[in-house]
Amino acid sequence: MDILVTSDKKGSNPGGKVRLDYRGSIIDFYLKYAHTSKLKKDVPYLIEHQPIYETLTLTLAEKLGLEVPLNFVLDNRENIVNFNFEKGVEKKLDDGRPFYFVSKLTGLEMDEDTEEAKIMMADEKLYRDLLLIGDVSNKRQNYGLINKEGNKRILYLDVGCSFVDSTNGILSQRNESLNLRRTLDGALKNSFKTDYKHAMHYLSNVGISTNHIEYYKKDVLIMSTLIEDLPDQKISLYPNKPKPLSELLTEAEIDEIQGTLAINFDKVLRKYSKSKYSELIIHA
Repeated sequence: MDILVTSDKKGSNPGGKVRLDYRGSIIDFYLKYAHTSKLKKDVPYLIEHQPIYETLTLTLAEKLGLEVPLNFVLDNRENIVNFNFEKGVEKKLDDGRPFYFVSKLTGLEMDEDTEEAKIMMADEKLYRDLLLIGDVSNKRQNYGLINKEGNKRILYLDVGCSFVDSTNGILSQRNESLNLRRTLDGALKNSFKTDYKHAMHYLSNVGISTNHIEYYKKDVLIMSTLIEDLPDQKISLYPNKPKPLSELLTEAEIDEIQGTLAINFDKVLRKYSKSKYSELIIHA
C-alpha cells in the first residue's frame, strides 16, 4: 500500500499528514504511532497497540454520542505499508510498525464562535470524564464547532487514548488513570476485586442518555453492559474488515481497560449524580 506523506511531524507523536486510497477514494488523513513505553512494569499495555487504544476511545466516544472524524487502525502486520514523501518532507516515519492510528482530516469550515463552543464543551464534559479524556477544553486545535444537519456540534479532532497516553511517541499513564486500578508503583490494589465488584453492581443499575442528535441513534446505555461487551467491541481496521477487540488485544490488556473504565464510570457517575448532568444519568 503506497501512502504519500505530505507533511513533517504534526503534533507531539511520530506521524503527519498523509494521503492514501481509502476504499476507492483518495483522502487526506493524519497518521501517528508510538515507539517507546514508560509504563509501570506490571501494566500490560503494549507500545504497538497504542493505535488500537486510541481507536477504541473514539469508538466509545461515538457510542456516547460525541462527534469524531472517520478513524481506523491501519493494519500493517503483513508489512503492506510503503511511505512515499512529498518533496521537502523529512523521511522520518517507520514503515515497520504493525499498526498506525489514522483519522480523517476534516477539511470542514470550523465555526469560530468560541463562546458557544465553550458552553457546548461544558455540556459534554460528563461524557469526556467518563472516558478519561484529558482536558481538551483549553486546546482549541483539538476540537471545532461544526454544523451538522442544521445543528451546531463539537467535533473532537484529537482526544488521545483516555486510559493510556502517548506524547512524543512515548506511551505513559497519568496517575489519575493508573490509580483507579493500581498503586502508583504499578502493583494491583489489594482492594481492586472488591472495588470492581461494587462498581459493576452500581453500574448495572445506571444508564447514560447518549448525546446523539439523530433520534434513531439516541439511546440509554447501561454502563455495566458497556464494560462487559468490550471484548466484542468491533474496531475499524484498514484494509481489513473490523475485528472484535478480543482478536486484537491480549486478555490482560482487555481486563486492564475494563477494570479502569468500570472504576472510573462508578466514580464519575456518583460525582455528577446531583449536578447539572443528573438528567443524563438514568437510574433503574
